[in-house]
Amino acid sequence: QRAPDGTYKVTFRVIEPSGKIFEQAEVGFWGVSGSVYFTITKGWLKGERFSEADPADASLNDAYQVLELTQERFRYRALNSTNEYSLSRVADAFEFPAH
Repeated sequence: QRAPDGTYKVTFRVIEPSGKIFEQAEVGFWGVSGSVYFTITKGWLKGERFSEADPADASLNDAYQVLELTQERFRYRALNSTNEYSLSRVADAFEFPAH
């Protein structure tokens, strides 16, 4: 979820090899300058509990080269590695399936 006011919330679901499932949401600020997409992590949500990020931790500020941006798809590559990400639009009411 990337809002027009420059805030974001990304929810991750990690399924470990043992089958254990872990969910966490990252929140912060996002923006685009030219062809660079950037994020600044402010903290994490686990359920209703918020854990604030250390603002001095530079690893929580990321910059990416925008490769493709349409109404349905967003592809970008990290500027500090070769990692590439591809996102597809989902309905606003999307939720992970129950586990």
